Amino acid sequence: MDILQTIFGHWFVVLTLTVTLIGLLFWVASLQSKLNHTHLLMHQLGQDAGGANLEQGMRAIYGRLEQLGLHLNEIQAAERELRALVMTSVRRVAIKRFNPFEDTGGDQSFALAMLNEEGSGVVVSSLHAREGTRVYAKPIVKGKAKYQLTDEEKDVLQQAFGG
Repeated sequence: MDILQTIFGHWFVVLTLTVTLIGLLFWVASLQSKLNHTHLLMHQLGQDAGGANLEQGMRAIYGRLEQLGLHLNEIQAAERELRALVMTSVRRVAIKRFNPFEDTGGDQSFALAMLNEEGSGVVVSSLHAREGTRVYAKPIVKGKAKYQLTDEEKDVLQQAFGG
């Protein structure tokens, strides 16, 4: 019996080691396949970036990123300038035609509001009568007039603010 146990014990160890070795060989083959695939991807990345190898490709990508950063800074500066320009541009406009006198017709008179985003600008009024036409301009600063406004001027100011 001792001989059988000794032989069976050796075969069991040999069989276990063989199965383990075969498993390790499959694992190594799988890792080698993944490594080859990764190497191929790195090579393609290097070529796609304009370099002969990954290092040159990464340097090319880094250079492009630096250029994009510079362009982004330029775009952000231009955007700030445009925002400032838009804030001071005439954006709120309203007009109202009316007839201030009973002896004239056709609503030839008007009130015109032209304001920037913060509500500063001008209200221009034209009063048309048989004797002639008079034009008035009144400055508006942040929605407030320094001079007395007519009802029509108040209306266009309110319309310009969206009211």
